[in-house]
Amino acid sequence: MFTQSKISVDDNIAEKVVKLYRDLDNARGGAYGTWHSRRIRTNPYAWFDNTFNRVAESIGDLVIDEWWFNCGAPDDEYRWHSHNPYPWAAVLYIQTPENCGGLEFKRHGEFQVFQPAVGDFLIFPGNLAHRVLKNHSTDFRISVAFNLKSR
Repeated sequence: MFTQSKISVDDNIAEKVVKLYRDLDNARGGAYGTWHSRRIRTNPYAWFDNTFNRVAESIGDLVIDEWWFNCGAPDDEYRWHSHNPYPWAAVLYIQTPENCGGLEFKRHGEFQVFQPAVGDFLIFPGNLAHRVLKNHSTDFRISVAFNLKSR
């Protein structure tokens, strides 16, 4: 359902994302409450440059069309969704406290749950249904989502 690799995540990114979460008037995930930043086409954050570039280098012939940060507070979850019309989607995990909730995929009645760790980078079809399970930790689960397309 997905391919997995590891990408080195620079120090202090989690703190910067939490600051964005607290300081900016950005989107929230409706009744589920998971915060996500506005979708971005270029990288306006110098503190994310190195990690962003490692992601861009790792995706081969694909390109990042848009991306955003996700910050799931304790008890946050996110509903079933997909990334249509994009052919590919990806997620990089920045902070994953114990019991922070996994990423559940669904295809043709089959379900698969991925338990993330820092640096896990997943690429999956954009039409693959998935949801983020409830964060049962006492800290933020932080990731970066990407919508990818062919060159």
